[in-house]
Amino acid sequence: MKKILGNLLLFITSLMCVIVLFGCVSINSKAARKVQPVKDLKLIDDRYHFKTVTDGFYFFFVCYENEDGEIKCLDRCTIGTLKKNKTIDSADLNLFYKYDKLGKIIFYVVGSDEEKNTFNRDEYLKTSEYAVSSYQTTVKERMPQPTGITTKIDEKDGKKCWVVSWADDGYGHVLRYSNVKDYYFTSSMNKKVKFRKIDWDVEEVTLKTSSCDLNKYANSEVVTIKRPTEDSDDETSKNIPADENANTKDKVDAVSKLPMTVTIDDITYDIDVNGNACATKIASKKKAVLDVVTVDGTTYPVTSIAKNACKNNKKIKSVKIGSNVTSIGKNAFKGCKKLKKVTIKANKSLKIGKGAFKKINKDAKIKIKGVKGSKKKKLIKAISNH
Repeated sequence: MKKILGNLLLFITSLMCVIVLFGCVSINSKAARKVQPVKDLKLIDDRYHFKTVTDGFYFFFVCYENEDGEIKCLDRCTIGTLKKNKTIDSADLNLFYKYDKLGKIIFYVVGSDEEKNTFNRDEYLKTSEYAVSSYQTTVKERMPQPTGITTKIDEKDGKKCWVVSWADDGYGHVLRYSNVKDYYFTSSMNKKVKFRKIDWDVEEVTLKTSSCDLNKYANSEVVTIKRPTEDSDDETSKNIPADENANTKDKVDAVSKLPMTVTIDDITYDIDVNGNACATKIASKKKAVLDVVTVDGTTYPVTSIAKNACKNNKKIKSVKIGSNVTSIGKNAFKGCKKLKKVTIKANKSLKIGKGAFKKINKDAKIKIKGVKGSKKKKLIKAISNH
């Protein structure tokens, strides 16, 4: 009898151990992932925004849907270890490098309990150890291409180099060294940067305008910029003397090849290597027409109006902006108290910078032609909001 009781006690003890063991496994399984999905995930202007719920290690993916409905990765980046209830509002440079696709864009923020090196989309979507949040938008337009691009020969640390510069259009830009894999310089975080010294062994670079609103705009198409030839003049432009008594229409500051800077009829233009003109300064004149500029018999399209180009001009009364213009920079016509007539023959790519028509004449009439419907309403709103 004692033997039977002993065996029974041993069985019960073993059974309890098994129950406890499986119970612990079950509890551990349920508690396998402590990190929770982030809240309030969205894209705001040129930033991503979210708030953590728990401590964890986080990274993000930017994906797009191709023509076949397949989700492809544009870029990915580690955010790092974050505490709970942490609000993130960041314009990470990785958002701009490859934000080049139109169509459906999906932004993922992925959390895990510990640092992970995986960047496999299927793995983090299908594995329970990851906490995934996503935000989706549809990008329909591109930013305008950079303008006013110039190059010249210079020195850096005592060595020969070349310099590329571009117009101050109020946007950020991404410069890539085409013969150095995945090496980028960006001014998206510092819009005051408008030039870059480049090692002489780099033969060409590409430049594009980075998105100012990740919900609406992809980066612009790239502009390829060649290294200047060794026998070229170091200066990007020359001043050609003009007769003091000559008409202002004949006052031209020009060079025989692109890029160049010219001043015609009191308007200064930077004409880049691709023949696109940026109106950088509108001086003392009552009327301005910004659509094309003709230099020595060659006509170039005016594709942009620079930041502050006509700011606080005390004489300007009317301006006509042609369909070649794709961007009007920040504060371009701000403070033009006598400006009472603005006619814009807009194209579908036109973007108007903040404060472009702020504090012009209170009775000013602004007419927008060339676009209809939602695009026209959008431009009117952009003007009236400033």
